[in-house]
Amino acid sequence: MPAGTVVHICENPRVVEAAADSACARPLVCTSGSAATVVLTLLDALAATGCHFAYHGDFDWPGIALANRMIRCYRSLAVAHGRRGL
Repeated sequence: MPAGTVVHICENPRVVEAAADSACARPLVCTSGSAATVVLTLLDALAATGCHFAYHGDFDWPGIALANRMIRCYRSLAVAHGRRGL
């Protein structure tokens, strides 16, 4: 990905379904809950190329914990549901 590309991160596969249904062409990574090693490896590689991240997650304790991790590790922008982030 080119440097400066905004990659959207979500935790719920339904967000990916909705993005596909709406023909969203923006880069999107789904963690399917808590981010596994493979997801973190991908995000590390994207960060190394200069990508930026926008995290879209559930407003529950696991979602907030993942948001904090994405902000801490990748300086991700947290995007609230209901905003037109995707």
